[in-house]
Amino acid sequence: MCQSSTCSSERIWFTSLKVSDGFYLRFEDGKAYQGYAPPNTGITTSNEDYAQFRYCADCGQIQGDFPAQRPEENSY
Repeated sequence: MCQSSTCSSERIWFTSLKVSDGFYLRFEDGKAYQGYAPPNTGITTSNEDYAQFRYCADCGQIQGDFPAQRPEENSY
């Protein structure tokens, strides 16, 4: 069973949202990305039609490989 990387809880939930080309992500500098879900952001898999991630139902921490990569600037 998976454990939270933050609090060691075993209550890890998986969510999958079909976003197709309606994915939107705003960055700390105010710039935004819109389109298909970009890979390497910590919230997607290899299928760009879905935003998918696991999170801890106790502490709320998103689980995965971080730090995340920002999508290429020419894709904004």
